[in-house]
Amino acid sequence: MPRGSWGTGEMKAIAYDTETNGLELHKGKRMFAYSTCSTQRKFQIMRFDREGVEACASGLESMFARALSSKEDRTPIIMHNSGFDLTASEKFLGHRVAEKIEFHDTAIMS
Repeated sequence: MPRGSWGTGEMKAIAYDTETNGLELHKGKRMFAYSTCSTQRKFQIMRFDREGVEACASGLESMFARALSSKEDRTPIIMHNSGFDLTASEKFLGHRVAEKIEFHDTAIMS
């Protein structure tokens, strides 16, 4: 198996999921939390009302920055229904990230 492939245990990735107060983002529903889990099983839940909006935004920007790193350091993001998660994230952050990051969508893969 090639170096860095899933079977070697060397592949880095982050599973990412958003929590919103509804599915209709175009009607004002919005994100209130997100969770991440790395391939090293480091799990994190960031709630805006508990950790604060600035800390949550900083955490998201950091995660997306790792997905933009050089090929050797890049950390792909795994989502289920990336269209929704990325739209919610972009609305929260106030800028686009979808065209720039490496991500995998388990809904498309299945």
